[in-house]
Amino acid sequence: MPDIEVLAPGKVILHGEHAVVYGKKAVAVSINLCSSLIIKDGLESLVELQFPDIGLDVKIGLDDLDNLRKQIFGKESQEDYVSNLSKGIQLLRDNMETLASFAQGKVPEDPSDAIKYANQVRVTQCFASLCVLLFETQPALVLTATSELPLGAGLGSSASFSVALSCGLLHRAGRVEKELSESDLKDIYDLSFFCETIFHGSPSGIDNFIATYGGAVVFQRKEGSQNIEEMAKRIKSPDIRVVLVDSKVPRSTQAMVQKAKDLKDSNPDAWNEIMNGIGELTETAISEITEDHGVRSELLRKNQALLKSLGMSHEKLDQILKIADDLGFSGKLTGAGGGGCVFIHVPEKVNDLEISKLKEKLHELDFGIWDTALGGVGVRIL
Repeated sequence: MPDIEVLAPGKVILHGEHAVVYGKKAVAVSINLCSSLIIKDGLESLVELQFPDIGLDVKIGLDDLDNLRKQIFGKESQEDYVSNLSKGIQLLRDNMETLASFAQGKVPEDPSDAIKYANQVRVTQCFASLCVLLFETQPALVLTATSELPLGAGLGSSASFSVALSCGLLHRAGRVEKELSESDLKDIYDLSFFCETIFHGSPSGIDNFIATYGGAVVFQRKEGSQNIEEMAKRIKSPDIRVVLVDSKVPRSTQAMVQKAKDLKDSNPDAWNEIMNGIGELTETAISEITEDHGVRSELLRKNQALLKSLGMSHEKLDQILKIADDLGFSGKLTGAGGGGCVFIHVPEKVNDLEISKLKEKLHELDFGIWDTALGGVGVRIL
């Protein structure tokens, strides 16, 4: 078969992070930085999975994957599970320990870097799981994944990879066309959400929704619902130029979510005031976006101030935003905070000299910088 190349975007949270955990709305927008997956036919009786960004280069025998498939399906018909994808995904969930053990047996353990090893295992487990479900007999393949997104920085890098992998393997298995239909996108979303559970346990679904469909979405959790279609509403995407800045400060989503919860327990009045403030400005931002009024700097600054009062900022994030503010730009953290990334809004009428000054000052301090845009398309096969 011809080589297959798939691109899937990352995302930023424009407004609403942390408050979304407690039922408020959040606005997520795709970013024009992508994960890329190239699938080629292999020459040996092997599948090779390469992901240099995480140091992964693992070779798996075709017989090993075929035997794993038999172990998962037993004497049942695989086609029944593929034609009913939700049933197939549930079968994978029921065999999660078996699939994890298989991946652990294929990735050489690295005692010096437990995080890297864990990510390598998760990637391998995602790949093996989808192969078991989608192929009746395993073909020899070489998969190479790369990412423009900084990993673990709150930009949806794992979801972007999961969507690219799901799309690429569905296409290689002859189950989606190159021009993706709505039903194709739904299948990609469902499989990528399964992969996201391998990476994150109980993901919201918003990251892989954006990576699949692109554009902008309003997300609001519904109590008792796991249906993404009930919680995510696609809206017209604002066309926004941004300078994305990686603070290079490691962060833990779990730790920052717990920090917000601790404030809720210790000072509920302050917590309520912050959450209501974030919720109100998010509603205002949604109205302005849907009415084509774009993104307002004042709202970005207010949201950042609220997040800082919640304890979600970091001295490096504050430093980045102070540089931006001194030059007349506005921005905010995106994601959990405590590190990770900031996006700086670039208004339409700003000249290139002003942007160059901003990037030069940030570059001098060794921050990661991308001059990019928000609101692009979702997953696509090139």
